[in-house]
Amino acid sequence: MNLTITQVTAPPAPSFQGTITATGTLQGTAFPLTARVNVVTVAPAGSGVLLAAGAAEQKVLNRGVAPLSVYPPVGDAIEVGAINQAVTVAVGGSATFDWDGNITWWVS
Repeated sequence: MNLTITQVTAPPAPSFQGTITATGTLQGTAFPLTARVNVVTVAPAGSGVLLAAGAAEQKVLNRGVAPLSVYPPVGDAIEVGAINQAVTVAVGGSATFDWDGNITWWVS
C-alpha cells in the first residue's frame, strides 16, 4: 500500500489595519486603504478614505467622531452613484465594499 501525504495549510489571515486617520476632503487627498479590514479611529469632519484599486473586497469601520467619506478608486463607482463619488459610513458604522472586476463596487 502506498500512501501519499499532502500538506494542507490554512489560507492566510485577512490583512488588518487599525488606528487609521482619515485625511482630505476629496478623492485625490483621501487616505489610501491597503488592508482588507480597515478601522478608522480618527475621522475629522469631511475627511475620507480611498478604496484600493484592484482589491476584491475591503471592509471599512468608522470609529471616529464624524461621518466618513469612502471614495472608490479613480474611474470607479460605488453602487449606482456617479463615477468617483464618495459614500458615507456613519459614526460607529461599517461597510464591506466588493469590486465587480470592472468599475463598480457593491456595498454590504
